[in-house]
Amino acid sequence: TVEKGFATELEVTIDGAHVTINNPNISEEIEFELSGNSTNGSLAYFGDYKCKFHLNGLALTSAVGSPFDIQCGKRIDVILTDGTDNLFADAANGTHKAALIFKGHPEFEGAGNLTITGNTRHGIDSNEYMHFKEGLGKVTVNKALGDGIHTEQYFMMEGGTLDISGTEGDGLQAEVSGDSTEIHNGQIFIKGGNIKVVAAAPDTKAIKSDSLITISGGTIDITAKGDGSRGISTDTDLIITEDDAATTINVVAAGNRYTDPVTDDEKRCVAIRVKGNLTVTGGTVTAKCTGSGSRGVKVDGYFYDYGGTVTPEPDASGVIRK
Repeated sequence: TVEKGFATELEVTIDGAHVTINNPNISEEIEFELSGNSTNGSLAYFGDYKCKFHLNGLALTSAVGSPFDIQCGKRIDVILTDGTDNLFADAANGTHKAALIFKGHPEFEGAGNLTITGNTRHGIDSNEYMHFKEGLGKVTVNKALGDGIHTEQYFMMEGGTLDISGTEGDGLQAEVSGDSTEIHNGQIFIKGGNIKVVAAAPDTKAIKSDSLITISGGTIDITAKGDGSRGISTDTDLIITEDDAATTINVVAAGNRYTDPVTDDEKRCVAIRVKGNLTVTGGTVTAKCTGSGSRGVKVDGYFYDYGGTVTPEPDASGVIRK
């Protein structure tokens, strides 16, 4: 059922538990409260103005595609109502990008819980930045045939708990968008909260950024147990501080060597892989190597040791200390 309330201009199509909403309004924000459950249901939304979705105990499994597809190129607030559990699972063998799809920039808040099962590709996909706000509850991706979370432009986390496992792609990936002028393009910012990621598939990354990664608070626990996998991987620089909160990073490189079946290149499992420079001004970083031939912290550029603790000492082209 759909109750329009004061939003009488909404164009709604209902087919069983599959709901499609077209919002022609381009001047006023509309809020939706979603609740209930279906083993074959979905919500597809189309609009050109910012919107809010309150998830108030919503459980949707779709047999035909994504159960939650929000096509809005503006800000999309996703509010997890306090004390609620919200679950989404998409159809297998589809052509859609993810279980949760956002055309726009989703901002997650609220102290509820969200669990995602990605049976076709990614768990959550956004073609613009994604933001986890302070006070957020728990977001769990327990399966994804692609990445657990895949976002273009950038990913920012200020609070909450993020738990990713069961992925065949990367755990959390920020990709450079097609618009090279976008601010913070390809970056990851972690300012607080708790992150746990297990990268179990071969040659994957638990946290992967096409550009800069800045960690300035929070607790991060990573297990890279796929052969040739990486715990934290950045194509440019990694900066670790305690500018926003205490920072604790624990990464275990538990995978063995991996041979690429196409190129025959051998890759080692690495806890932290930085193709640019590593700068540390605070926090505690611990890398453990338990896999055959695994490595701790590998930095192509310089290690700027300005505070904090990194164990073991990074393998870098040079070390600069204050």
